[in-house]
Amino acid sequence: MGEPEGCVICHQVESPAVPSTPRKEDAPSHTPIEDKLLTCSQPVCGKRFHTSCCKYWPQASRSKHSARCPRHVCHTCVSNDPSGKFQQLGSSKLAKCVRCPATYHQDSHCIPAGTQMLNATNIICPRHNIAKADAHVNVLWCYICVKGGELVCCETCPIAVHAHCRNIPIKTNENYICEECESGRLPLYGEIVWAKFNNFRWWPAIILPPTEVPSNILKKAHGENDFVVRFFGTHDHGWISRRRVYLYIEGDTGDGHKTKSQLFRNYTTGVEEASRFLTIIKARRQEQAMGRQSGIKLHPPPYVKIKTNKAVPPLRFSQNLEDLSTCNCLPVDEHPCGPEAGCLNRMLFNECNPDYCKAGSLCENRMFEQRKSPRLEVVYMNERGFGLVNREPIAAGDFVIEYVGEVINHAEFQRRMEQKQRDRDENYYFLGVEKDFIIDAGPKGNLARFMNHSCEPNCETQKWTVNCIHRVGIFAIKDIPVNTELTFNYLWDDLMNNSKKACFCGAKRCSGEIGGKLKDDAVKAHAKLKQMRRAKAPTVRIHVKPKKTPKVKHISADDEPMDAKDE
Repeated sequence: MGEPEGCVICHQVESPAVPSTPRKEDAPSHTPIEDKLLTCSQPVCGKRFHTSCCKYWPQASRSKHSARCPRHVCHTCVSNDPSGKFQQLGSSKLAKCVRCPATYHQDSHCIPAGTQMLNATNIICPRHNIAKADAHVNVLWCYICVKGGELVCCETCPIAVHAHCRNIPIKTNENYICEECESGRLPLYGEIVWAKFNNFRWWPAIILPPTEVPSNILKKAHGENDFVVRFFGTHDHGWISRRRVYLYIEGDTGDGHKTKSQLFRNYTTGVEEASRFLTIIKARRQEQAMGRQSGIKLHPPPYVKIKTNKAVPPLRFSQNLEDLSTCNCLPVDEHPCGPEAGCLNRMLFNECNPDYCKAGSLCENRMFEQRKSPRLEVVYMNERGFGLVNREPIAAGDFVIEYVGEVINHAEFQRRMEQKQRDRDENYYFLGVEKDFIIDAGPKGNLARFMNHSCEPNCETQKWTVNCIHRVGIFAIKDIPVNTELTFNYLWDDLMNNSKKACFCGAKRCSGEIGGKLKDDAVKAHAKLKQMRRAKAPTVRIHVKPKKTPKVKHISADDEPMDAKDE
């Protein structure tokens, strides 16, 4: 009898006594039940893994009846939501790293740049680049707000952030792994990046597929997990690792340091070329993605469907029908209690009660109780995730749908927010009505929970009183043609304690932040500079380099980003 097979992640039979985790507060609490080895239930697998180890590989899934190790989904494809409950496993063949659970589809759209291809199904992913000569360089500005100051640097790529911009507690004696790295999203062949080559400034470049690398460049010395980039503006080539590149984002304009040298002219040309190439690449990849997804119907994550709000103790709904207001509308009116009837209740945002309204069954001010919604459908909106679309035209002022969910007080809201921060979950469904009346449509709700934010929305929220209880309705603020995505402004400033969250609504006057003030088009490009392109749900961290404290740099906001030197 041989030794029993250990965990596919830590390679141990017993759970590690001190699990390697980038953040100490994320260390799992160990109990015999929690840390037992689970067997993957996927056919012809049988790999085993610890529940605690899954915290660092969120692609794994587990429930009361089954478990799945992280080696059955493409980590690139699911990087937008690596812990999503409804991942599309598909039938495409996968290539798996022989040193860790990293798994990718066997094509250039998913295989990370710098991957060593051992054969068709076995690889060594770029995480295992341990060349001492490859100096790790971080940018000297926050990747979110583009300002200097005290920065916390990612241990595996050049990204650096302010702790307050990420809205997570980061201590000086703890390692930090950025969102891109912790979700398994690594640089891909054909992507445009900012690259730091030798002592030159950060320069826009494109990662070349191995088949496009010139023969003379192939002969140059390089690391096993390095890849070749072609620099825009000069068209020079160089070998580089993922530790010295980060993703180029639409709207990037460089560091702004101007000189009259030929090098700066090449740099300016390179930034312009990169912007043009990015537009072409995005259009081409969108066509390819639509082709791959044709015939595959994506389903939203599960939730409990409810029709009315549910109070969560200690909060309770109280009704006193004696406080109901009545209107003067009569059943003989043309449209009793309608939008143009001058109904007192409607003007005060009160819904009529049929037992008190003189119009009786003819009353037109009962949108909430009668759920007078147009036909709506949940549709996958690519980069914006799932959204809500109308299947019939909606006129300005019409009732669209009620926003329903669990109604919680402020203390419960804070508890749920803290739990989301611990879980690195940025999928928020909170809607504040009053301090101790907050609707959370995350665990329970209706179709309204799928409405996305927009800085220039076509709907708005209104607080109404229905039978003496506050309720929130969503109403159209303009005529909405059929098959249009329905949006409203989340207005998170007060509820989310003024925390920043990048906005990608695509509106012409997008503020760049959810709940921010609208900006003119001329200001928009600078405001969105370096904003994260993917609004992921952050996940648990993948620990790559233990025993190393994060680098904290003190930089003035006036410092130029191009002054970054090799460390």
